[in-house]
Amino acid sequence: MAPRFWTLEQRIQQSEAIRRWMPWRASSGPKTAEGKATASQNAIKHGGRGSTAQQLEKLLSLMKRDRVAVDKSLNDRDK
Repeated sequence: MAPRFWTLEQRIQQSEAIRRWMPWRASSGPKTAEGKATASQNAIKHGGRGSTAQQLEKLLSLMKRDRVAVDKSLNDRDK
């Protein structure tokens, strides 16, 4: 299906209609445990910014720093 292209006038009309309808007022969120579990994951897109990924990135950075230090130490010892 091709995407819809809105004119500026159509966008303004749609915006006003949505403000009149206020669909967010009828939203009450998930009721079941399954729905709540699913909704809790809504903000996760790919995990690249999640806390686990950030911890892994920090760990890898520390490992790289330590590896550089060990390599330097070994090179200094061999001279």
